[in-house]
Amino acid sequence: MLTDESSVRWTIDRAESAIERGTTPSNSLLVVDDTVVRMVENTRLIDVPRRTHPPFGRRSTASGIIIRQSD
Repeated sequence: MLTDESSVRWTIDRAESAIERGTTPSNSLLVVDDTVVRMVENTRLIDVPRRTHPPFGRRSTASGIIIRQSD
């Protein structure tokens, strides 16, 4: 059975691993009714100017990239 503690431990372990590799710890875990629905690891953060492309600023889970808009 998946517990809150084990879920949080998973995210902390991945964050520590990312820091050790010198990358930004930006992993996520989605749990519904004790079932893992989605895990995203090894994501990258990139900054894109707002005027570049309207859909930017949304999460691209397929590619594992989280895009942040900047001015």
